[in-house]
Amino acid sequence: MTRLLVITQSFPFGNRIDFLEDEIGALADAFDTITLAPTSPAGECNDLPDNVDVDMTLCPRLTRGRRLRSLLSFPAVRLAAREMRLHARTMARPRQLARALLSVGGAAAVTRWYRETAVGSGRPSVVYSYWLTESVLGIRRADPSVPIVSRVHGGDLFLERHPGNYIPQHESLLRACSAVASVSDRGHSYLVERYPMHRDRLHVRRLGTRPFPASSPSADSTVRVVTCSSLTAVKRPVLAAEAIVRLAEDRNVVWDHFGDGPLRPEVERVVGEAHAGARSPGRGSLRFTLHGAVPNTDVAEHFESHAVDVLLNTSSSEGVAVSMMEALSAGVPVVATAVGGTPEIITDGNGRLVPPDPDAARIAEAIAVVADDPGPAVARIEFWRRHYAASSNYEQFAQWLTTFLSDEAPCPPR
Repeated sequence: MTRLLVITQSFPFGNRIDFLEDEIGALADAFDTITLAPTSPAGECNDLPDNVDVDMTLCPRLTRGRRLRSLLSFPAVRLAAREMRLHARTMARPRQLARALLSVGGAAAVTRWYRETAVGSGRPSVVYSYWLTESVLGIRRADPSVPIVSRVHGGDLFLERHPGNYIPQHESLLRACSAVASVSDRGHSYLVERYPMHRDRLHVRRLGTRPFPASSPSADSTVRVVTCSSLTAVKRPVLAAEAIVRLAEDRNVVWDHFGDGPLRPEVERVVGEAHAGARSPGRGSLRFTLHGAVPNTDVAEHFESHAVDVLLNTSSSEGVAVSMMEALSAGVPVVATAVGGTPEIITDGNGRLVPPDPDAARIAEAIAVVADDPGPAVARIEFWRRHYAASSNYEQFAQWLTTFLSDEAPCPPR
């Protein structure tokens, strides 16, 4: 019997967009049984295939207190000493030292959890971690021969996205895996350049989405823009608001945003000031709706029932954004910053790239150009089908995971 253990963050709980929601069906077809072990579940559990169960015993092991207590074990002390030796200058900062110790303690806690779980419910045939976290190192310490495969996205990949350009135990996490699958060519190249000694275990395995209903462009002169992201600093929603306000100086604009976060008041302030300072009618107008955090089905329904001319993404760092894949599947062009894996998905005919650090005027100009000449929607839909369709990408990924079932599957040394 083939058993797959999947380490997740919140899946299968909550209503946030999660690629695993589409991937789990393909995994369930490829393995006899699957156990999901979320590290931070929240909300209600979603429906799952019959051969998938959920282990809720990992999450309580990863509280701050349990992590710190786990540091008292000899292996954890040794790991902590190694991390402090390798990153002595970084460890001089109390916040970075705390991050390192919590990561090492987390790995030790996972080691103990895995040993108890493998005895109680059976040793997995393959371990799949959706994020590259200390869980892979903890499992490797407990089981030197089990195949471990991890995806790597953005926050768990690019050191520059973190204070001090530091991700605790990053190289050790890679070394613990039998294979690491980046979701983008950019991510793969980054890892190969930084860790050439692990080149043979680094791969590209793309994510994918279900198709959105086809959307239509505006039939009038209004430019209808959609943004879909958390309202956090890395997504730069204030910059998006400033760009759309700039566009609305001489165009009629309808802007719908899906998502919420701490920068919501700032976004509302920018739009409010634009309305308060609006000049005489006829130059342009802006109608803004902030839908907040909603199920993905609501976003799909909006694309189906409303005209959409452009999806805008202003992130300062990105893996491959789900919103871009979904927009292309609906035939909608994208304007986005050229960061992370975005240049792989936004090419000629799909939309327009702007520099990684553009000003509002540059973004507004790009939106206007794309809205005025979007090109054929069918080409964007076909591009999505070839590269980012969930049905094919996840079936291929699940079959790739089964190749690690053989005795010859590559595993790292102890």
